[in-house]
Amino acid sequence: NSAASKMRPSDVPETLFTEGNARLLHLTGITPALSYAANGTALHALKLAEDANWRISFDVNYRSRLWPATDAQNGVEPFLRSADLAFIPLRDARLLYGIADSIPAERALDTLAAYYPQAVWVMTLGAEGALARDRDGTIWRQGAYSAHTISRIGSGDAFNAGFLAAYLTNASLPEALRWACASAALKRSVPGDLAVLTQEDVKRVIAEGQSDVLR
Repeated sequence: NSAASKMRPSDVPETLFTEGNARLLHLTGITPALSYAANGTALHALKLAEDANWRISFDVNYRSRLWPATDAQNGVEPFLRSADLAFIPLRDARLLYGIADSIPAERALDTLAAYYPQAVWVMTLGAEGALARDRDGTIWRQGAYSAHTISRIGSGDAFNAGFLAAYLTNASLPEALRWACASAALKRSVPGDLAVLTQEDVKRVIAEGQSDVLR
């Protein structure tokens, strides 16, 4: 994080951001929290991606050690305003947006969608799995897949990667949720920060696991 906090907008390779060179830019709330310069760099990358007609995905990924909740809510606002796809843990939604514990996760998603209606919202629920809400307000729930947990580090990133791998092939939201939860389960069974997963690995977990439920 020390090196990342020193990033400047001039460090962004602008020649990468051309139409057709990629389809999506994924950012997280950790980068703008690191420093004023890192925030400016992330915003610059966001503008370049938008100008290139890429889709934008953003993971709120709140870290209380980096900034207070009120600063985080303001800091992630420009990214969420531009996001086609937004990821958030339920605990972050409650902390940043004052959503009471008594409000069910589905209604918390509706609250977030009222702030940023242009985004497809994905909410992680820890051991209870995840939810996805399309722009029309339909919500799907996917249970977590079982795993022999060795390390939880990186499982959130694996979740996002699994979701995006399906999303970018125009899979349905329920299918993308399955890929996300299966990828997170696979990562929990691997030590360290990273896991190299194959499509066959993910499909095997889905085939052997539980089904999602349309809500």
